[in-house]
Amino acid sequence: MNGPIKKLMCSYRGMLEDCKFEPDMMCEEGQLVRKIKYIINKKLPAEDKTLILLYADYDSLRKLAGLLGVSHVTVKNRIAGIRKEVLSELDKLKDKDL
Repeated sequence: MNGPIKKLMCSYRGMLEDCKFEPDMMCEEGQLVRKIKYIINKKLPAEDKTLILLYADYDSLRKLAGLLGVSHVTVKNRIAGIRKEVLSELDKLKDKDL
């Protein structure tokens, strides 16, 4: 396995643990954080979940695009679509507690 792919996989594994949704009522996270984790883990397709978590970890469209071997515009457009989907799902959960 080449270096950039291995780096991406390690980064993704770390983010998976950090962003795991805990349905425990005693969890000390705020409702907004719990809702976003719920959406990422339960509502997004696997490829969107992977991309948004990697973007959150790298915080750079160009860096992530370079590691993936695609244009930063492609990553930007996909991230924009994922954000719309997350915001739409968040709106559906507006009056609910998780």
